Amino acid sequence: MMQVDNREDPKIFNILDKMKTPYSKEQLLVGDYYEPEKNMIVERKTVEDLLESYVDKRIFSQCENMEANFDENYLFISGEFKSIFFKPLPPQLKHIKTESFYKMLIHLTRSFPKLKIISFSTDAQLLKGVVELFSYEGNKRLANIIRRKASKEDVFLSQICCVPGIGLERAKRILKTIGSTYKLFDASAESLEEIEGIGKIQANRIKEYFSTI
Repeated sequence: MMQVDNREDPKIFNILDKMKTPYSKEQLLVGDYYEPEKNMIVERKTVEDLLESYVDKRIFSQCENMEANFDENYLFISGEFKSIFFKPLPPQLKHIKTESFYKMLIHLTRSFPKLKIISFSTDAQLLKGVVELFSYEGNKRLANIIRRKASKEDVFLSQICCVPGIGLERAKRILKTIGSTYKLFDASAESLEEIEGIGKIQANRIKEYFSTI
């Protein structure tokens, strides 16, 4: 079930209730919407929120925390940039122009390559996007992949990627740290948490998987 940060604007919960979307209110340390089974996180920002958090650098720490703890990270933006000119703006935002706004988005995607940014006109559309994102199970990629012969590293990475919630990039970091998957059979959850980008949930998943095969 989708988890929603309990500090979200009350209108968000009104929209979710009208959509009859199952969710639970939780105090999330990172992000605003969380899908625990897929380890996916979404941070919601209005355009004005995004601008303020970029100027005071808060968005960078939020993106760093998402990247370190979740397999898929999304920044969903609600509203259009031109709409902020019809609102009273704090002094630090009055100088920002359209070009500056799009530069901010480019800087964020370059700084955090795993971060996916999607814009929506309204909160209602954004929430429908969150529900679609978390529920989507298909795969529209139809290209034929030409594969080279699997190396020992490929085999190790494939084994690690069998752990629920562990993607290829995180598997590479694990393999770089431990050297081979043989060491995972005896590794403790505490030692796994010391690997860069591996949190408590992922460490327990790895420990559970390699203790049963």
